[in-house]
Amino acid sequence: MKQIWQFLGGFLSVLLYLWFFYRIRVDAEERGLKGGWVALFAMIWPVFILIYLVLRPKKINKEEIK
Repeated sequence: MKQIWQFLGGFLSVLLYLWFFYRIRVDAEERGLKGGWVALFAMIWPVFILIYLVLRPKKINKEEIK
């Protein structure tokens, strides 16, 4: 049962993510901007932040080394 809720939560998160950036694109086009580029930038920068958070160097606790 827990897996079903996790799947539904992930699926709804992806739908919300896509809808949010679709609205960014539409709003940008209404303002005369290149909506595709605005939405692409808005979708990609959180990915780089997540990659940084996962791959950043871990702090070593000196107490654990001894």
